[in-house]
Parts: sequence; structure tokens; C-alpha cells
Amino acid sequence: MKRTIQVVALLLVAVLCVYVWKRMHPSDKQVIAERVASLAERISKPEGEGNAAMALKMNALPGLFTDTFTIDLRDFPFNGQHSATEMTSEVARARAMFSSIELAFYDVTVTVDGPDTATASFTARANCSNRQAQGYNETREMHCQLRKIEGTWRFASFREEAVLVR
Repeated sequence: MKRTIQVVALLLVAVLCVYVWKRMHPSDKQVIAERVASLAERISKPEGEGNAAMALKMNALPGLFTDTFTIDLRDFPFNGQHSATEMTSEVARARAMFSSIELAFYDVTVTVDGPDTATASFTARANCSNRQAQGYNETREMHCQLRKIEGTWRFASFREEAVLVR
């Protein structure tokens, strides 16, 4: 009986150690999924967001991108190659035009293509309201290429998956 309790206690300690190890050392897939969620959080704007919160988000945004990256989306005015600081300015300008922006990414699937390249695929949903309370809602299937630069995963390109386009 005493031996059984010792074995069970030892197994519980081993499971706890593995759990703590995984939490302290997340896989590249977990880190990339968190990076994708962070992008949506930085671009989103809750109703009544203050200038300080906006400034914190915009200061952190360039760190999510490579120095230059490309965008290829249907009916998007900023397609092409951009620098991280240029895109941050465009995002800040777009955020000023809306009273609220809710950007969410669903069904995030990450594929690590190599030691320093990965692809994240997800469904992006944007709900925006302007100052006249007019809404803008859109859903798109997205693919992002990411590169690991100095140990940090950064977005290198965004493209849309064409799904039932009229």
C-alpha cells in the first residue's frame, strides 16, 4: 500500500514537471498562434479607447512585422510591399476613422515550414463602426508567412485565400 502511494506521488510529480516545462518552453506553433492573436489585439479598437492605450498598441505594432513585408488582399487599398513603420502609420490612421474596430482571428492553423519559416492560416473577421454608427463587417480566409528573426517570429506576408468571390 505504501509503495503504491509512493509510485502515484512520483507519477504526479513527473506529470507536473512536464506541464511546467511545456509552459515555460512553448513550441514554435504556440508562439506563432500567440503572435497572430497579438496582431488582432493591437489593431482592434474598443469603443472609447484613450490615447494612451492607442499609443501603447501602435508602439508595439512594428515589432510584429519584418522590416518589409507584402500584402495581397482582394479590394484592399494597401496591397504591395510596406515597411513596418509605414504600416503602423496606416493602421493608426485607419483606427482614427472608426469609433470601434473588432478584429478577431479564428481557427488558427500553424505549419512550421523550416527552422525559421512558418505559415499561419486563419479566418479573419472585422467588425467596424464609424462615428455615424454605420457598420462594416467582413470575413476573409488568410494565410500569413512568418520568419524567425533573432529568435522572434515576425509577419513577412499576408495573402487572402479566394473563397466564393462574386
